[in-house]
Amino acid sequence: MLALAFLNPLLLWGLPLAAVPIVIHLLNRRRFQRVPWAAMEYLLAAMKRNRKRMRMEQWLVLLLRTLAVLLLISLVARPQLTGSGLIGARAHHVVLLDDSASMWQRSGSTTLHDKAREQIRQLADYLSINRGGDLFSLVRTSRPGSPDLYPPAQRREIEAVGALVFSTVNNGVYKAGMAATQAQYEEAFDALFTTLAALEERLSRRRFLLGDQPTEADIRLYPTLARFDAVYYLHFKCNLRRLVDYQSLWGYARDLFQRPGFGETTDFGQIKRHYYQSQAWINPSRIVPKGPFVSWLEPHGRDRLSG
Repeated sequence: MLALAFLNPLLLWGLPLAAVPIVIHLLNRRRFQRVPWAAMEYLLAAMKRNRKRMRMEQWLVLLLRTLAVLLLISLVARPQLTGSGLIGARAHHVVLLDDSASMWQRSGSTTLHDKAREQIRQLADYLSINRGGDLFSLVRTSRPGSPDLYPPAQRREIEAVGALVFSTVNNGVYKAGMAATQAQYEEAFDALFTTLAALEERLSRRRFLLGDQPTEADIRLYPTLARFDAVYYLHFKCNLRRLVDYQSLWGYARDLFQRPGFGETTDFGQIKRHYYQSQAWINPSRIVPKGPFVSWLEPHGRDRLSG
């Protein structure tokens, strides 16, 4: 048997608000005083001839206003059909699960991904009990065959490397570029290139930061490397060495660029226009440099470091 239920039934207490348009209509009818006026008598005579039509229009407007209030309250209360019948006899529930690296960030004692999985499990249990004939599909946002960027066995190391990269590289270029004093600039500058030197040494022995497969740590590092020579080297005065001056880091960056999902989402023209044209306090002329001219598609040769 088909039944109508509401996900927010307490909001139905607002249904009496549908009487507001009626009350306003009645108050407006009582507040006017009759004042004899010759010109108005002529208009009243014309209105009298069209009274029936005008009254019908007024009642129609009042009805529409009342229905609008009822509909608004009903929609906010989120109605849903339950039970079996011609409508809702069988439904197909599709749940989209974001399993990107950002979902593995911790929220309290667990991760966002674990919370989402628990909510999906509760929904599946509810449907199996109350809607036994329904279909249930779980769709992941990641591409089929995509690597696990946050494997359980490496999560502690991913977080440690990621924290260092964020503090001294991702955020380090901004600390240098936005520094208000010479001391602040030099401190950020030194920390940045000390970390890049350490990463150069690390990547001389392994293909990616944590081994043979890319992880979230590599995802965090890539955007800064992609922008380094085009923007940060000049625009933020991070000019000790360019990315192309690091043999391992430059090969590693090309290795990532040539993998699905990296190069196709990297627009060097847009990157340069954004920085050089939007930060007038650094680049008052807003002139965008044409270079650098390097090929990110050259063979990287880092396959030899795998396995």
